[in-house]
Amino acid sequence: MPSCSYCPTDCTQQLVKADFLENCSNPLEGGIDILVIAPLDDADDVTPLTPANRGTLSTWTSNIISTGDDSATWNIVTVYGSYTSAQNELVTKGKHCSYSKLGTHNLTLRVCNARSLDNDDPKSYELLRKLQCGSKVRIWFGNAGIAFGGETNFEDGIEANVVNAGVETGDTADDAVTEFVLSFGWKGCLPTMIQNAVFAPLIPDAV
Repeated sequence: MPSCSYCPTDCTQQLVKADFLENCSNPLEGGIDILVIAPLDDADDVTPLTPANRGTLSTWTSNIISTGDDSATWNIVTVYGSYTSAQNELVTKGKHCSYSKLGTHNLTLRVCNARSLDNDDPKSYELLRKLQCGSKVRIWFGNAGIAFGGETNFEDGIEANVVNAGVETGDTADDAVTEFVLSFGWKGCLPTMIQNAVFAPLIPDAV
């Protein structure tokens, strides 16, 4: 069975009471608008996330600028896209033995230069080139109403592999734009989700 922190250690299934029926009139907002990318190891001047400060916008934005090495700097990126969690793989051994294996989560997001890229800042493209090296990073993502983070502790972030960091220029149509494409993958359990509007001020108005 999946070795998730919230799963039982034996074959029993533990359920909890949910209020799906009561919440039909107040659905969670969909789509992904914000992506936060951080190195696995923070610099000394980075403010650690805690349950007490994660709802404060300045906690996130203050970590964008690092007084030390640029490689230790956090990046908050305006994106658009969606997230679908991994489906467990059912493994069957004989007639009476079966179990689930954790699947791989895939997150693919697009960064549109008309919305969030500063074409006069070469560091935007340089970040893409660095990510293309296939490094492992920590990520958080969400929208104005929800945010996803680490499996056990939201503040830890999701340790993910960079699957792709590329460019799509589109065709020659008048409305074609050049976009950065960022893809991440990780094997594991469902990430922590919190209902938190902290990302809302970072989301630009639609263009």
